[in-house]
Amino acid sequence: MTSLIISDDFKIKKAMNTEALYSLVNLKAFSCSQNLKLDFSFLIHLKTLTLKYSRNFSNLNQLKLVEQLSLRSFNEEDCTLISEMENIQSLKLQGSYTSLEGILQLKNLELLRLIHSSKIFDISEINELEKLSSLYIEKCKRLLNFDFLKRNNSMEELFISELDSLSFIPTMKKLKTISFWNVKDGNLEPLLNSLTLKNIYFYPNRKFYNYKLQDILSRLTLQ
Repeated sequence: MTSLIISDDFKIKKAMNTEALYSLVNLKAFSCSQNLKLDFSFLIHLKTLTLKYSRNFSNLNQLKLVEQLSLRSFNEEDCTLISEMENIQSLKLQGSYTSLEGILQLKNLELLRLIHSSKIFDISEINELEKLSSLYIEKCKRLLNFDFLKRNNSMEELFISELDSLSFIPTMKKLKTISFWNVKDGNLEPLLNSLTLKNIYFYPNRKFYNYKLQDILSRLTLQ
């Protein structure tokens, strides 16, 4: 067996015998949505891991081969817990964490998704992740100012559900694709001032925007 899903559709007793799980030496993908006591030092061959986070988990940092990691209900203060998982290429976080401290050790990170994370307010350190090319931010209510991306030299694809302004866009050297739901200042002119953008999408066409989507796309094709 190379993949296993333990969903929350049915409840497993807390006293579950994990020996059978640990015996799956070929397991490469694992998903768990239940609060089980798991020692990941017995699952060191995993490459894809999706978890509803629990402090009953131990030795997550020993998973050196994991390339895709998704953590729901992540209630640690920062990313120190996963900072030694050096092969992570794709990281998705949802929860009450307040900082990304530790993420700079993930040198191979290419995609970062932060979703429904109400306490995070500063992610400026991601500019130092040289391989990070895609950023997805959805419903992180304290994360609205993205001016720090003016200095970013690696980002190619960007989704932000809500942000104060697009003023940082023209100086992003590699940005090719952007999409969003709401720009609070209504000024979409920075999209047209970018020398690199190829794909733009937003919804809805809000009344206070100074351009409609079709106008933006028409002008983009003429550049």
